[in-house]
Amino acid sequence: MEPFVEHLHTNYVPTEPEIDLIHTHLAPYVAELARLESLIRDLSAQRDRIKAYVEPYRALASQGRRIPQELLEQIFLDCLPEHRNAAMSPTEAPLLLGHVCSEWRSIAFGFPQLWARLHVSSEFMSPSMMEELQTWLARSANSPLTISLQCAPEWEDVDDMDSPPFSLARILWKLTDVSERWKSIRIHGISVREWYRHLGPELSIDAHLLRDIEITFDGDDWDSWDLAHRLLTSSIMNGSTPHSVSIHARYPWRFVPREAISCAHLSHLTLAFLPTMAGVPDHRHFNVKWAFELLDRCSRLESLKIHLYDSRIDLEDVAFEIHLPLMRSFVVLDGSLVLSAILADFLESLTMPNLSELQLPKPLKSWKYDSSHRAALRPSFFHRLAEKSPLISKVRIPMPYFTEQALSENLGQLTLLTAFRTCNAICFAPTVTRHLLESFVSVAPQQLLSELVELILENEVDDVDFWTLLREATLCRLTIRRVEIGFKNLPRRPDVDLQTDITGFRARGVVVTVNFEPANPVPGPPSPWAGVQK
Repeated sequence: MEPFVEHLHTNYVPTEPEIDLIHTHLAPYVAELARLESLIRDLSAQRDRIKAYVEPYRALASQGRRIPQELLEQIFLDCLPEHRNAAMSPTEAPLLLGHVCSEWRSIAFGFPQLWARLHVSSEFMSPSMMEELQTWLARSANSPLTISLQCAPEWEDVDDMDSPPFSLARILWKLTDVSERWKSIRIHGISVREWYRHLGPELSIDAHLLRDIEITFDGDDWDSWDLAHRLLTSSIMNGSTPHSVSIHARYPWRFVPREAISCAHLSHLTLAFLPTMAGVPDHRHFNVKWAFELLDRCSRLESLKIHLYDSRIDLEDVAFEIHLPLMRSFVVLDGSLVLSAILADFLESLTMPNLSELQLPKPLKSWKYDSSHRAALRPSFFHRLAEKSPLISKVRIPMPYFTEQALSENLGQLTLLTAFRTCNAICFAPTVTRHLLESFVSVAPQQLLSELVELILENEVDDVDFWTLLREATLCRLTIRRVEIGFKNLPRRPDVDLQTDITGFRARGVVVTVNFEPANPVPGPPSPWAGVQK
């Protein structure tokens, strides 16, 4: 019988003779345990030797070795960031792929398409990263390049050729060395002076593949702003393929060319202002006169996005009929400060027979000239729009431009409309949106937006009545297959169940998207990815 069994797992304290007896009892067990531990060590060492011998053979016969290189290259491409260019960071593809094994490194470094997209932040460049930039561009071989460049916010011009090689000037020189392979380039935070010096019209830059240009100018460099009008006539704009140009600046009107543009390949243009104080009207916007001059000199445009500013000028002094035969999309951006009457006069002076998309800006409540009784567009505007642009199928017209009395009549003019986007202005009650949904129920489908497929409502108020009206409207308009609702700066009420709201739509095959936009997103800390999504 085993001794002291009754004292195990108790607080009993054995005497000295009892302790000697316990040691004597455990001696054979301790010896056996030591024997087993030695045996385990021997077996483990034997296992490790056999495993070290087997593993290389297993790797040699693995499925991964039989993946065709073409498939592996496609997998590598899928590892790249989806919605932005790749940064020069070892923590993400393509650099990360070279750290897996020598075979992957060889394939990745020899696959030019993998290096055809690149984001550079000048603030985080260094001499070693300049060498990496050179290597990156060399690995891209002859592939067309998509490049984004985030310039440091306060970068001085560089005159000394012996200045640090990571200066903005050095970066631009490296990039212009491969300009013949540019497919898309985005530069954020550059000054007009720096652009003119390194990318301006005085330089013969071969960018014949360039299709997409986006430049955000920074600073109030008054000495150089007079050069801005030459941007659209510079050599990088004279590519052999249709391309898009987006310019964001504090004084976008300065980029209006002073003569007609000879480049017939400029097809898409965006000229937008950078606000310093939200909603403050000033001379940074395009007034109607500059907009007429722009369209007169760029008559081959297919799409235009622009800010407009009502400068109180007499339209009769500058307005004349402009024929835009290729214009398909015309967008007046939010933040524009223009009365609805002047906006209507301006648009009615344009003949756009192939226009399919029109977007109008939200009236700003902070502007003293905007009020509910002066924001509505005159009924004749919609008649003229349907008459001069019979192919229009997508519009974005904020609700303050309508009156409840003429809403159905005005929208009824646009017989081919398939997508209707609208929004409430915070300063207006959402009664016009409610009236629109009620009209879908009360007006016969053939008399009001009979072809409507997509309905987008912004700045809505989240309540039960809204969802009830929307449900009834889509039941009466079976053509509607997609609904998007945006609630801006308004938290969802806890007593409304979103899942219950959209279940009925899903059952009828209607896709419903609900967006809640935060008021002021918090910017992240500086990083090598700074500006990568701008």
